[in-house]
Amino acid sequence: MSELVSNEVIAAAFKQACMAELTALKPGNVHIFSDGHGMVVQQFIQSADAVAAVIAQPGLKVGERILAAVEATWSVVDCNTNLGIVLLCAPLVAAALAGQGSLQHRLQQVLQGLDVEDANLAFKAIVRANPAGLGDSNQHDVHAASEVSLLAAMQASAQRDRIAWQVAQGF
Repeated sequence: MSELVSNEVIAAAFKQACMAELTALKPGNVHIFSDGHGMVVQQFIQSADAVAAVIAQPGLKVGERILAAVEATWSVVDCNTNLGIVLLCAPLVAAALAGQGSLQHRLQQVLQGLDVEDANLAFKAIVRANPAGLGDSNQHDVHAASEVSLLAAMQASAQRDRIAWQVAQGF
């Protein structure tokens, strides 16, 4: 059995992950050596600062974490600086804050517990963030109300989206 971690530790870990992501050299993307796409590194740092405590709040559903994090981002910058890392980290944060057993076991429980409300909140966040390449989809379009759980929507999107693939594969 593993011990649960405090939301302060999780917030700090999230911020560290955001900063680590900025140090990765990503051709065509923003990193510490290159601004781009109308964004600068400082906006990513501001976003990490704004989101860390929000995403780590105890008692939130995964969809609530995602939407709250995107709203926190947009309160400090007017662009999508972190939707991907938020979508990846929200289930991990929920797992770290809940249950007993290994983090992997808790994560699987969180993923299996995702519901239609989580999907609708995540869809709202995705539309708000308006990531590059966001279009319409014949199945589980984020511009419409979901009829399936967030996990089912991610599973359906896994072939065309690497973040969805991670969630669908249980990380």
